[in-house]
Amino acid sequence: MNYLWAFAVGGGICVVGQLLIDYTKLTPARILTGYVVAGVILSAVGLYKPLADFAGAGASVPLLGFGHLLAQGVVDAVERHGLGLTAQDIGRLWVALIPSGWSAEDIALQNMRRGILPPESGRFHNPYCEWIGAQMRGGVAGMLYPGDARSAARLAFLDGSISHHNNGVLGEVYNAVLVSLAYVERDVRRLLERTLAHIPADSEYYAAANFAMQACRRSRGWREAWALCEARFERYNWIHAYPNVAAQIVAMWFGQGDFDETIFIIGMCGQDVDCNAAQVMNALGVMLGVKGIPARWLDPIGDRLDTYVRGMKQMSISGLAEWTKKMAKKLA
Repeated sequence: MNYLWAFAVGGGICVVGQLLIDYTKLTPARILTGYVVAGVILSAVGLYKPLADFAGAGASVPLLGFGHLLAQGVVDAVERHGLGLTAQDIGRLWVALIPSGWSAEDIALQNMRRGILPPESGRFHNPYCEWIGAQMRGGVAGMLYPGDARSAARLAFLDGSISHHNNGVLGEVYNAVLVSLAYVERDVRRLLERTLAHIPADSEYYAAANFAMQACRRSRGWREAWALCEARFERYNWIHAYPNVAAQIVAMWFGQGDFDETIFIIGMCGQDVDCNAAQVMNALGVMLGVKGIPARWLDPIGDRLDTYVRGMKQMSISGLAEWTKKMAKKLA
């Protein structure tokens, strides 16, 4: 009986096609396209599967089935990957808006201007690909996806691959997750543990961050913990990702949510201090809110922000914050 229904339905589809050829002005190409489109439409309204279950190969073999496969492929891609930006999309904006950079970012810009697009732009002839450049800009991905660490990590990975490679990219992922989870976690040490859990356990970056965590656990104070980390990462450049993520962890672990103490420790650890402080205080600012930040840190800064980004050379900090908030709501 199944063979009979397959023959009848498949034959009926072919008969309709032949009638359209014989009695209309439609070309065969348009008729074939029409069948494909019909398969997509039937899939969209949920009618293709019942038809295929009923008619078997009579529905799935003709071009109607091809249309269904096209539609299903799009649905699967959307479910798995979303409709977000690609690294190449972000890279093109870099080239359009940023005149120049330093170390890894400058090499990435040069690569992209030569037509070497991400992720190759981050690793091709780039000796700085595991430095802190990507790690220091991870916080914004966390703010765009508050509480959604997975999406924040994905965005950070795309952005990081423009200018960095391997563990250099994971540095941006780490800080993106740190800031994202700061919206939903109020215990600083628990925040550090949850953040590390999002980093691949077989990576060097995980080993570096985990060493810093263990140093904190077995030390009586930040000086002791930092001495262990400083000895461990002595052979790395002071702008490398490893000693700097260690400094972040030590400062947050022993700062225990106190703004003044945390910023004091991050300053005393040295390394790339301004970049580390930006990420640590970003996460802490999210946890404490503006009211939890002493006025002596806010008042001298004011609200003006000067950049060398084309078309955005002068902005307000409050305006940038509102823009970020608006984008986060749009992405939610």
